[in-house]
Amino acid sequence: MVYKVVLILVMLFQFSAFAESDVSIAKSFEFKSKSLRENRTIVVSLPDGYESSNAHYPVLYLLDGVQNLKHVVGSVDVLTRVGGIPPMIIVGIKSKSRMKDFTPTKAAGIEESGGGQAFLNFLGDELIPYIDGKYRTNEFRVLEGHSVAGLFTAFTFMESPNLFDAYIVMGPRVLVEQRGACKRS
Repeated sequence: MVYKVVLILVMLFQFSAFAESDVSIAKSFEFKSKSLRENRTIVVSLPDGYESSNAHYPVLYLLDGVQNLKHVVGSVDVLTRVGGIPPMIIVGIKSKSRMKDFTPTKAAGIEESGGGQAFLNFLGDELIPYIDGKYRTNEFRVLEGHSVAGLFTAFTFMESPNLFDAYIVMGPRVLVEQRGACKRS
């Protein structure tokens, strides 16, 4: 009977200790961009074991990074554990205006569109060199985007195919002009 009580107390202690621990998947900071002339929120998720190793890691640049970070970190973790991909650093970029950042040309009816080239300059000239200088990265880079960020990812592949080694384009959104108004398809 005493053993059962001790076992239950030990289990309760372990569960309460677990419940009180914090889990953090990323660190966030503000990045001052000259290309965009504004600050951007950047989130960085380091792979398990980063602090205790000297390894250099590939980097996944995640567009719409704040809203998509949790499921991408989880997916990368699972794929890493089963040996499908190597551990990697995930860099999420928060967009202030998706239409401005991710559209390569001006679209009729969408005033803020057409800032894709400036966003591409921000990635290539500012953010990637900063991440490479601050973290132990290797040369392999991936860009991921969905919807209108998928459009930007495809644009980046065509405009600067050597900036990234892999491109993940999911459901790219196309803007189509109809009778002077721009519609999303």
